[in-house]
Amino acid sequence: SEVLRKAFKEQRIVPYFQPIMDCKSGEVYAYEALARLETEGGEVISAGMFIDAADKYNISLNLDRVMLLKVTQFMAAHKKETGAMPLVFVNLTPQEIQHHDILNYAEKLCQDYSIPASNIVFEVTEREAISDLSNMRRFLTALREKGFAFALDDFGSGYNSFHYLRELHFEYVKIDGAFITNILESKIDRALVETLNNLSCLSLTYIKDDKSSLTS
Repeated sequence: SEVLRKAFKEQRIVPYFQPIMDCKSGEVYAYEALARLETEGGEVISAGMFIDAADKYNISLNLDRVMLLKVTQFMAAHKKETGAMPLVFVNLTPQEIQHHDILNYAEKLCQDYSIPASNIVFEVTEREAISDLSNMRRFLTALREKGFAFALDDFGSGYNSFHYLRELHFEYVKIDGAFITNILESKIDRALVETLNNLSCLSLTYIKDDKSSLTS
């Protein structure tokens, strides 16, 4: 825990921005911000190596806030350099969904750095999203009221994935990698991905229609 706390204090928790490509155009569509820890010796450690420890010692809430601050700074710098405001996916820990405080913090950062809330997509895995459906619904309602978008990661990994897609609705769905790996060789995997894609498009249409009804 002391190693992590010292890394936070010395600002050695940094985001790596992984591009999300548009399969049709081959251009960068968005970025996913991935947390990395830079050791005092210069080694770079992925989040998978320290996220469990952060949860265990109640440091994960700090991690989300550090990442979000650096993400908004990146977005503002990207806009200044290129003239274009990027779309960025940011991972959330389950604790943040329970507290909801991250949304107020994100809203303030967007105001400070002149960033449209719609350009930030909060992301959580399917397992974490379904652990408390009633709280998740409240979180999504608050999130959309502030203008942010949401992505469901690892979709299809649960036994009731279709049910959760119908119940919660998401702006973005990231299909579990197990379905994608053999998509070129497996007709079953290809059919599954096509079905998941179609269902996700229907869910997005529902969200758009629902928002229109709220504003009309």
